Amino acid sequence: MTAYDELMADLKRPPQWFSHELQRQCHIGSWIYLCDTGEYRWSDEVYRLYRLKKSEPLTGDLFLSKVHPEDLEMVCAAYDQVAKTGGYHVIHRAVVRDKVKWLEQTGRYYVGEQYGRPFLLGTVQEITRLKERQNRLEAREQDFAAINRYLSETTNTTELESIVASAKRTIRERMDVVMIGVFVRREGEIVRIIPKGTYNPQTFLFLDEKDYVGYEAIQTGTMQHCVIDTYKDEVCRETLRELGGHSVVSLPIRYEGKTVGALSIVLKKREGLDRRECSFCRTLCGYLSSQLNNALLYDRLKKELADRTRLETDMDLIFRESIDCIAIMDTEGRFSRVSPAFAAKLGHSVRRLTGQPVFDYVHPNDREYLRYIFRSLPQTGVARGICCRFQYPGGGIGYWESNLSYVQENQTTVAVARDITGMREVESRNLELEKTIAIERLKTSFLSNISHEFKTPLNVILSSADLIEKKLSMETEAPRLEEYERFLSFISQSSYRLLRLTLNLIDTSKIESEHVEPVFAPCQVKQLVETVVLGARPYAESRGIALRFDSPAPDGLILNCDGEKVERILLNLISNAIAHTPDQGCIEVILREKNEAVEISVKDTGTGITQEMLPCIFEKFTTEKSLSTGGTGSGIGLFIVKSLVEMHQGHVTVDSRVGEGSCFTFTLSRNLPISGRAEAAAYTSSARMELELSPLE
Repeated sequence: MTAYDELMADLKRPPQWFSHELQRQCHIGSWIYLCDTGEYRWSDEVYRLYRLKKSEPLTGDLFLSKVHPEDLEMVCAAYDQVAKTGGYHVIHRAVVRDKVKWLEQTGRYYVGEQYGRPFLLGTVQEITRLKERQNRLEAREQDFAAINRYLSETTNTTELESIVASAKRTIRERMDVVMIGVFVRREGEIVRIIPKGTYNPQTFLFLDEKDYVGYEAIQTGTMQHCVIDTYKDEVCRETLRELGGHSVVSLPIRYEGKTVGALSIVLKKREGLDRRECSFCRTLCGYLSSQLNNALLYDRLKKELADRTRLETDMDLIFRESIDCIAIMDTEGRFSRVSPAFAAKLGHSVRRLTGQPVFDYVHPNDREYLRYIFRSLPQTGVARGICCRFQYPGGGIGYWESNLSYVQENQTTVAVARDITGMREVESRNLELEKTIAIERLKTSFLSNISHEFKTPLNVILSSADLIEKKLSMETEAPRLEEYERFLSFISQSSYRLLRLTLNLIDTSKIESEHVEPVFAPCQVKQLVETVVLGARPYAESRGIALRFDSPAPDGLILNCDGEKVERILLNLISNAIAHTPDQGCIEVILREKNEAVEISVKDTGTGITQEMLPCIFEKFTTEKSLSTGGTGSGIGLFIVKSLVEMHQGHVTVDSRVGEGSCFTFTLSRNLPISGRAEAAAYTSSARMELELSPLE
């Protein structure tokens, strides 16, 4: 008896019991296959591993039916190697009651006279937990490898978009996701970082203002999970669902205890991240946080550098191109930078001025004043409108006006100056001009006063003539009556001529001083013009001239105008036409209605006006000797006509040929507002007509 047999006898157990107990505890089943009969025998542990009933017949087909379909070919290939190698070893999956197990099988072929008959002896062991542990380790190794690749890609990267693009590629390498978004705090706002060259429309569906899950992760600093069915934004919810998304997970990105961003992932499953995925994403966020912070810092520094470079470029451009004189000086007034315009004005080069005190170029009488301004700048900060005299190399002196600003940061003074010597000369000329204008005003006032002095005695003369005329009406002797009437006619005509000239002078003075204000009121303009023509007709007929009125305008035509001034315009033009039209001549007054104005023409068959005089006929004191009367006139009437027409927003023109006559046409606007009740005129209509036309008799 061997020692083993003695041990079995002491334990009172048969040898088979120890074999079965060992297989049960180690989860290892054994089997034997008799090659000559094709018979299988399995241990109890094999039955347990495959969940078989002991009543089921043990066949090779039964064993192969439990192998996972994807591993069946591999298992059969291993069996085929038995004849060549004398054994096999295979790890495969088995489907046991709808569950997948990992099994490890070994087998050895025995043949020879020492065993009596050929057979296969093998073992089977469940290694599911071992395999899962191995898979987790492999997955972790792959995660670390992916993160290492990500770090190698982004080690020397400072561009925010490139870092985010690498992070997205790394996540997609290890996870099957729908969409990824990275959000950061930048300049006080939460923005989504979209890598350059991204044109996928899906990128813009998952917008930052609608990704409230990412916002929650940033605000709370904790991981957030949201099922797509409960997503707040309806458009994004439907879009993400169509893309295959079932939930959104957002992890905070923290740097030095502060949440600087969030990583949002749209998953194809509802339950969120598993343990490995969560660990992988958290590890990535840890590296991403410092990289994003560095990239944001780099962007800010780059922007500040760009702004500073742009400012320096702009300053260089301003210094080069500015027509003003610009200089930067230290606290002692020494030039540290001078614009070319500044140097050119002073007559020196920029290099020579640099480092020199500005006081050396200021007029001696103004130096102390400028030093005082410089000493007070640190307290006042700015000084504007500082006027000093500068000395030029040739001995000249220029007046400069400057604005000085003190920069506390670097204790420098920025001066912007301008040469105002020319302005001083212009101001001097303006003073002379103002004196000249004042003198002209005195002349105008004097002329107005003289005109008033003319007016008073003329009125006395006319009144006396009227009194004499009444007394003559009681005289009975015919010779004396004719003589008195002839003398009275001379007195009356001359007096009216002087009074007309005096009133024209007064009105000219008022127009030039803008003291004439028209009073616009509704007026039947056709009736007004016709009344003036009928009143002037006797004066024209007394000189053998026909005066006619024609108008296609309706009788009820209403126009807002100053009736007294319109009457004066007409009488002036008609009296001029009578004075320059010979016997048997004709004068025609025509009234027409236009869209925006009323047009009135006074056409005669008189002597006409030379072409040289037409451009200046409406200027003051412009006259032309009449071919018929030999008179020259005062040259004021047409100036007053033009001024009164322009008061009615109209214009006056003349068409004339020597020997054929003249046609004066003026317009009155139909858009004048009513300015109130018309004031009483100084002269009645009959008095105005007598004043304008009686000298023509």
